[in-house]
Amino acid sequence: MSKSEMDQSPKRHASPVWWDVPAGLAILLGIFFLLSMLVWNPEKLRVNYERVALSALDAKDYPTALVAGQRLLGFGSSGRNEAIFILAKAKLGMGRTGDAAGLLEMIAPFDKPVFAPAHLLVAQNLIGQADVDARTSQAIVAQLRNVLALEPDSIDAKELLAQVSIKRGNWLEARKHLESIVTVRPVAMFQLIDIARALGDQAVATEWAGKALLYYRTKFESLPSPSPDDRILYGEALLQAGDFESALRILAAAPESDGDAASESRVAVVYRAWANAVAPSDPEAFRRQVRDLALEMASGPKPGLASVVIDAACTDWPADADLQKVREQIHAARQPNPPGPLKNVEP
Repeated sequence: MSKSEMDQSPKRHASPVWWDVPAGLAILLGIFFLLSMLVWNPEKLRVNYERVALSALDAKDYPTALVAGQRLLGFGSSGRNEAIFILAKAKLGMGRTGDAAGLLEMIAPFDKPVFAPAHLLVAQNLIGQADVDARTSQAIVAQLRNVLALEPDSIDAKELLAQVSIKRGNWLEARKHLESIVTVRPVAMFQLIDIARALGDQAVATEWAGKALLYYRTKFESLPSPSPDDRILYGEALLQAGDFESALRILAAAPESDGDAASESRVAVVYRAWANAVAPSDPEAFRRQVRDLALEMASGPKPGLASVVIDAACTDWPADADLQKVREQIHAARQPNPPGPLKNVEP
């Protein structure tokens, strides 16, 4: 073909690629693309990894939490702080405290608020140390202030600020924090009682003790099967109100399914408070009350708690023959083949 013929022929332009694909195949490719976009949902995948990581942390399966946290981190800025926090908790659980500390420094610096749960975790770890000096206290307060800057209504942060203030002996500051959370966390009433007594305000202490007793009695009596914690808190409320015998009876009435260790420690505390409050004014009457109550408790579902009371009383009054007799009866009744029903001792 000559040059003139080439110039006279109609020009052909390169057609787009998709025009070279048969119409049916193009439609199929489009459907496949749309389905792929529906199946590949990055946000849904991120949420699934987050769920797996949190469940693994709850189950103390730290290797799984570590892997899921690493996957979360791969999603970029979306949820980055939470992913780092999960990695830090997983490494803490695996004993890799150095690695965890480095991660927490990224999301919980002392000088600015970044990620509230991380600031709270650092504060909790610091306040849990055996020796909290002035410098550590300042660090704890800084972390908790960061939490409140991000979550002004954080109950945990305010409660920990109260603990720091108590350690410092700053009763008024502690009271302020506790009063701000007591409606949401009623257990704070017990610390408010202690603070009022430390400030020498017995009237306020009595008022808080009355509120605690009303709250925990109502709660306890409304539950068909109170938990061990409910029983112990009700017993504590009775103790704070000065009703020592009722506190011991409530603790001793716990079903056998409840663990003994916590109840035994609380019974020992109640007995000691009872002895300190009553025995000095009338020791003979107090010892008689102890004997009677110990025998009553020994007939209940947890006779071991009676042993805690009578053993403590015998330690306080080793020369009291009647107490020693009751102690022998209670211990003998707990043997595999007890000699017979318990009897009260004639004064």
